[in-house]
Amino acid sequence: MKSAALLCASLALLRVLAVTSAAEAASPGQVPVDLGPQLAPFVTQGKAPGIAAIVLRGDRIIAHGVAGVRRVESSVPIQADDEFELGSCGKAMTATLVAMLVEERKLSWDASLAEIFHGSDGPIDPAWSQVTILDLLHHRSGITKGHYVRFFSSIPFAGGDLARERRRFARKMLAHPPDVAPGTQFVYANANYLLVAAALERVTGQPWEDLIRRRLFQPLGMTTAGFGPPGTAGQIDQPWGHGSRRLFGLIPIFNAGDTGFDPGSVSADFPRAGAPAGLVHMSMADWAKFAVLHLRGDPRNPHCIPALLSEESFAVLHRPDPRGGRSEGLQQYSAGWGGGTRPWARGNRPGDIGVVLWHPGDNGRWNTVVWIAPEIDFAVLIACNRSGMWGLCDDVAANLVREFVARTETEIPGAGLEGYWEAAFGGQADGLQRLRLTLDIADTDPAHPSGILDSVDEVNSRFPVTGISQDDGVIRLEFTRIRATFEGKLNSEGSELAGRWMQNGTVKSLVFQRMPRPEARN
Repeated sequence: MKSAALLCASLALLRVLAVTSAAEAASPGQVPVDLGPQLAPFVTQGKAPGIAAIVLRGDRIIAHGVAGVRRVESSVPIQADDEFELGSCGKAMTATLVAMLVEERKLSWDASLAEIFHGSDGPIDPAWSQVTILDLLHHRSGITKGHYVRFFSSIPFAGGDLARERRRFARKMLAHPPDVAPGTQFVYANANYLLVAAALERVTGQPWEDLIRRRLFQPLGMTTAGFGPPGTAGQIDQPWGHGSRRLFGLIPIFNAGDTGFDPGSVSADFPRAGAPAGLVHMSMADWAKFAVLHLRGDPRNPHCIPALLSEESFAVLHRPDPRGGRSEGLQQYSAGWGGGTRPWARGNRPGDIGVVLWHPGDNGRWNTVVWIAPEIDFAVLIACNRSGMWGLCDDVAANLVREFVARTETEIPGAGLEGYWEAAFGGQADGLQRLRLTLDIADTDPAHPSGILDSVDEVNSRFPVTGISQDDGVIRLEFTRIRATFEGKLNSEGSELAGRWMQNGTVKSLVFQRMPRPEARN
């Protein structure tokens, strides 16, 4: 039992290490594409101070770049390792913490707020017995925008004991019934995630900030992660957030023009106690580590390697609320992720439908968006140091998808091979018996390839594909049982796989043609 436990612990550690190093650079010999030249025109056209973007293929950064300046009134350029505030893209991080405590049986998805806060210092309206943790994560609690009065009357901008401030906010919220019947409407509200954080603090006795540092940031090596705006007061050592000028430093003045906010000013952010709803900052590379965690944790990813959480927990986090609903462009909402499908996100396995996970972030100073396509093991992350840059972020995302999804399909080992192939081997010119070969490939996961090489002219000739790899566009198939290897390239249409067959020191040209499966032919 002890050795089995050590083996499980070792596997878990290896998975965490894989995610930690993922997103740091491309594999040896491959340098990420510099996106700077592509991003520069978007900054000019979109009138944004600056922008940063990362493209992920699985656990590798394949493209990364920045453009623009840290502060619009300055000429200090944004650097590749600069930090951005993520806004609501950080909600999925709070949800990930919940999943960890659920796995440890310290919490349950269907635990009600009345149950969690029972015995706390303050009355709890009976309606909260109908609101679960999952309802909060799905924005189904019944809270609407009316919570802001209680928020600002509970939490000072200066900050203090942040956990105590969230507890005070939760006490005020729970003393009144939700604004609408719990579970009946999807209403996107930051207060949901503040109540989740207060619940985590109630269960663990630890501030949310300590929990997320110890349980998420540190294991993933997210060394730049922090709370509130990045940078030092009075300095331009990090990007500044930009947005509408503010009366008394708090109230946006519309049509008064935009400005950059000194990270030390009260105008730079919402009160720090609101961090669980999306006031986290970090570098793009560190944000990518979190994206890899969810990209590779999703059970629909053919290269699924869950870390920190089980595959089942990722499935819950990514599963849209069955009650549906749409608010502010978000639809099929799960736990910190919007959902849906896109044609470009469709993989090659039977049943793939192009599932996407995505989320925007905007707190009036910063604008971010993340897109994850698990079926093709692909993700795009974009951050801008100005609010309201939705069109800009959408245009950049669309541009990166157009360029790099096509590369994904040709460069992932074996991608595009799934299906049925036929070829002719030998003949009079070779002095060999002519054989008709078939190759039926069901899964190109390099760790667990599934395929059969067969010949319709011989019996007992079903040989499994035991290895799939790729180097510089050349796909390599291995057949260990017969000590044979095939190396070839797919044509641009994906209809022909041409290359060479190597066996027992003999090398022969071989061309496989994609064909309908025999049972599908008329």
